[in-house]
Amino acid sequence: MINYKLIRWPPDRVLTGERSFVGEDALVGQFEWCHLIPQLHSALANPDAATELPEYNPDAQIYESCAYWETAVYLLHYLIGWSDPGAGLQWWYASCHEDYGDPRLQLLKKVWNSHDQLDYLAMWFWKRGYGVDPLLDEMCILSPTTYTKRPEEDFLESEWWQKLERRITNTPCPNHPLTGVGGNELHLGHSSMMGGGHEPSLNGTFSYASEKQRTASLILDRAENWYASLAAWGKTLPDIGNRSWKVDVVVKPIGWLGTFRQSRQTGLWFQGRHLIHQEGN
Repeated sequence: MINYKLIRWPPDRVLTGERSFVGEDALVGQFEWCHLIPQLHSALANPDAATELPEYNPDAQIYESCAYWETAVYLLHYLIGWSDPGAGLQWWYASCHEDYGDPRLQLLKKVWNSHDQLDYLAMWFWKRGYGVDPLLDEMCILSPTTYTKRPEEDFLESEWWQKLERRITNTPCPNHPLTGVGGNELHLGHSSMMGGGHEPSLNGTFSYASEKQRTASLILDRAENWYASLAAWGKTLPDIGNRSWKVDVVVKPIGWLGTFRQSRQTGLWFQGRHLIHQEGN
């Protein structure tokens, strides 16, 4: 289990322009949306330390909410490796939020579903019909996403959707993913390696021990576009048939991002169990 501490995140940090608590090289995207992501990696990399993570605040300021929800989007896309988080969350809800011993699902449950608030993000993804990063869609070797909106009641059943509608109506929460009518009022998706497009970083080193050990490492100077770099460098690894390479990714300003494997079924890089990864693609 991960040891973490939920705190009320100081909203004035972003609103007043304070950026000293995270450096630019540690950001995967725009600061206002992505400044909590290094904390996510710290919690996963060092489960014994009481890493501070944001407590859910339904009355949060706009940029506090943007960063809170963007961090969950990032976790689903780049760590679990779901190109279609709506489908992945549908599976997870149907399994009664079983974490399968996975620290990413444990954090998702404790931090982003402490008051059933994950319902907002789950329905936001479900209604979109796909994720927010075209790179994952491009890399995924399964049937192309249709980009069609799915009926809300198909997520679980009509009763679940009706309950969520009543919550939205009866319990004001100004800044959640389903806010407004524009489809993406919080502009989620800034963690999709936007800073430099999807070009792999040239500021890094990649090495592998041996085909027998099946281990490799990628060390980068900046967080920006690390996933694209992993995908690009991964193509240079020798073919080892039905076995998978295990690549440790390190971003110097953050530390260890985790160990990644590439799914032979989806073509995407992910952490954790393949059972979990395949459900969101």
